[in-house]
Amino acid sequence: MIMNKYEVKRIKYYHEMSFDEYRKAVTNAPIHICNGISELRDYCGGVLHYSRNAGGYMGLYGGYSYVARKVG
Repeated sequence: MIMNKYEVKRIKYYHEMSFDEYRKAVTNAPIHICNGISELRDYCGGVLHYSRNAGGYMGLYGGYSYVARKVG
């Protein structure tokens, strides 16, 4: 069985954050690779939802914003 791989960025998020601050945080966030959807859910702490604007999947859990995209 072939598992999908996902590149995930974990960004510390707070409500007063401006759009420019958020985009800078996304650009500078390190990338974590997850093998399979179950590993992605474990890493993020929940289910990410598809977003055309993000170009992949995103969600907010525990004060962090997660942005993931399928690779390979």
